[in-house]
Amino acid sequence: RYPTSQLTASVSGRSFAMSYDMGDGEVDVASLTSWVLLRPGSEYDPSSVCPLTAEALGSSKPVVKLKCSSGSIPCVFRADVIQRSLLTNPACPSCGFGYSIPGPQPSGTMTANLDQRSDCDGHKGRGSWVIEYAFPGGVQHGRMANPRKRYHGTLRTCYLPNTPDGCYAIELLKLCFQNGHLFMVKKWPLDVRLFVSFTALRQAELFFLALCGTGHI
Repeated sequence: RYPTSQLTASVSGRSFAMSYDMGDGEVDVASLTSWVLLRPGSEYDPSSVCPLTAEALGSSKPVVKLKCSSGSIPCVFRADVIQRSLLTNPACPSCGFGYSIPGPQPSGTMTANLDQRSDCDGHKGRGSWVIEYAFPGGVQHGRMANPRKRYHGTLRTCYLPNTPDGCYAIELLKLCFQNGHLFMVKKWPLDVRLFVSFTALRQAELFFLALCGTGHI
């Protein structure tokens, strides 16, 4: 069962709710990238070097061409190697083209409501977006760091000013959440338990909070 997401927005545009279901963690990379299986000899040179392994592509294992491949930048890899790469970083290693491949985010919800009665510092009279994330505890799937181990859930509340930059930041957060790249399960320092936490994308989030003036997590 593949990861899925669902968005529900109010007619007024003053609120929305998103849900993310991690499924069993499996992802069909071949379909998501529309890669093409190549024939050795006639469609690729088995002696050519794989950009990821620095070894010959060979002919004993499937070799594929991504849809982003071009004459100037050939994006040709061994299928097993590029699949592992894209599941870690959903961008072509050769040309940088980004693919919409779900991340290892656990199942949870993201809701946002516009509160006209409260303002973020430096944005008096604009109102604030109140963003709430909720993740129940569960069991890690195969793409997470510790498969079959349980993890604890979490609740997070964030605030962004109701400004053009703040609304732009919300759209980016929605996109990250929808694609399963905003949260991950990891261990806190000095704690043996596993919790849901922001991924490395938290750095990008903080950048956009700074761009907006003052936001809070």
